[in-house]
Parts: sequence; C-alpha cells; structure tokens
Amino acid sequence: MILAILCFIAGAALIATGIYFLTPGFQSKTNFRHTKAISYVALGLGALTLVWSFMLFTFPQAQAALALVYMFLLLGAVTALMILMK
Repeated sequence: MILAILCFIAGAALIATGIYFLTPGFQSKTNFRHTKAISYVALGLGALTLVWSFMLFTFPQAQAALALVYMFLLLGAVTALMILMK
C-alpha cells in the first residue's frame, strides 16, 4: 500500500516536471535544444508511473511481476533518452 502511494506521488511529480519543462518561460531560460523532448519523456514516465500505481492498488498480489515490467520499461525509456541526447 505504501509503495502504491509513493508511486502515485512520483507519477504526479514527473507529470508536473514535464509540464514545467514545456512552459515558454523555462524554455527561454535554457538554451538546451532537447528541452521539449525531455519534457515529453517526463510526461510519459509520469503517466506510466501513475498507471503502475493504479495497477498496484488493483493487483497487490502481483507486485513483483509489475515491478519487473515497470523496471524494463523504465530502462527502455532511459536508453531512448540517452540515444536522443547523443
């Protein structure tokens, strides 16, 4: 139960970060050309984390399997981001 609540908070924080990175004020302060892509990745990870927290509430007996799938998806997202930043 605690894990699901923490995942919900983390998903909300990632979505808030992605929305903040999309604001014109933040993009004008940074001259980083990949800011928009990073914000979309943060939004996607936030949505994925929110879905995962909902699944933890719904299927508490499958926490280990859900965590394994989530970690593989997270690894794929980080790998894609690293390739994008290359």
